Amino acid sequence: MAKILVVDDEPSIRRVVRLGLVSLGHSICEAADGNEALAQFDAVGEVDLVITDVVMAGKDGIETLVELRKRRKDLKVLVISGGGQVGASTYLRMAGILGANRTLEKPFTLPDLQSAVTEMLAEAPAA
Repeated sequence: MAKILVVDDEPSIRRVVRLGLVSLGHSICEAADGNEALAQFDAVGEVDLVITDVVMAGKDGIETLVELRKRRKDLKVLVISGGGQVGASTYLRMAGILGANRTLEKPFTLPDLQSAVTEMLAEAPAA
């Protein structure tokens, strides 16, 4: 099905996302922060979707989103966040302004994640 890059500094979140999406037939690669994500993105080749957390050490999800958009404008990006000092809604609103296709607030349910990914992958790429 699709090749998806999952970026989150919490191994347990990456594991849940990976297991939930592998069960739908997707291929998953993982990164623990934005720097690792960009290296993976460049090394892996074609990625259909990136799911990234916002609050991470090193390069955060907002910076990662901006860098990914420079590399590929039509890439589908789902930004997830549980907040931090500013709050999840502020981060997710900022991500939407900077080009995230969708956002999802943590904690989310596995069916919500699976539904968002399925819908995003079915959408036509941006022109």
